[in-house]
Amino acid sequence: MQDGGGFPSGDERGKMKERPKGRFTRVESYSGYKGHERPIAFFLGPRRMEVRRVLRRGRTPDSERFRVEAEDGYIYDLAWNREEDRWLVWEDVS
Repeated sequence: MQDGGGFPSGDERGKMKERPKGRFTRVESYSGYKGHERPIAFFLGPRRMEVRRVLRRGRTPDSERFRVEAEDGYIYDLAWNREEDRWLVWEDVS
């Protein structure tokens, strides 16, 4: 099952998992032909986390979404809300 941004929102049988709320964060992003083209680093509290690679990207009517692997080896979902010009981060719960 997919959420609106192309990321899984449940397990293989399609049951929905409750997702914890994201936290606002600061993100450093590469801006090529468009703004916030891809994240290169983000902050978890005071700690700066470099993005090793973007695993997936998606788009909703109001946001750009990225599933990334960070330097700590964990997977995070980042979302940039265009209207509010704010980033949210979630640790992968799957």
